[in-house]
Amino acid sequence: MLLPPSLGELLTVDHPARFVAEVVDGLDVAEVGIRAQATVEGAPAYHPKMLLGAWLYGFMAHVRSSRKIELACRETIPFMWLTVMQRPDHVTLWRFYKQNRKVMRSLLKQTVSLASDLTPSPPPRSGHGTAGELKPGDGSVGSLPRAVGGWHWRGGPAVTAAAPSPAT
Repeated sequence: MLLPPSLGELLTVDHPARFVAEVVDGLDVAEVGIRAQATVEGAPAYHPKMLLGAWLYGFMAHVRSSRKIELACRETIPFMWLTVMQRPDHVTLWRFYKQNRKVMRSLLKQTVSLASDLTPSPPPRSGHGTAGELKPGDGSVGSLPRAVGGWHWRGGPAVTAAAPSPAT
């Protein structure tokens, strides 16, 4: 029987959404100041890491409105993968942003800085020398922690490996 691919199979190993997930996985949201105000009425609350991941990836992908992020969470593979097919509405996204605006701006700057530190410089145009390759364990994205507190924010138990090895 042929099964459709999972969303994770549709993203390349070096996709920016995976980088955002790695960064968010390594955060202790309470320690960095992310607040998630639970409501008594309505649907169960979304995990703050999922909302933070959607916003950080949205900033990196130049999707900055809560309505556009809501649409992206329904229609684009990287957002659907980051949110584990959850579909926060624009009001939920806006409230989360409003509560955490200052912290999120700081985290975005740190994330962009980390991404630029981990990105190898392009090879020289003259053809002399080679560009370095990033490998797990050398400070690359793959060496960042994948889970916090034994529970993975994208659902299920924590995964300790940097990334699943591709099927051969």
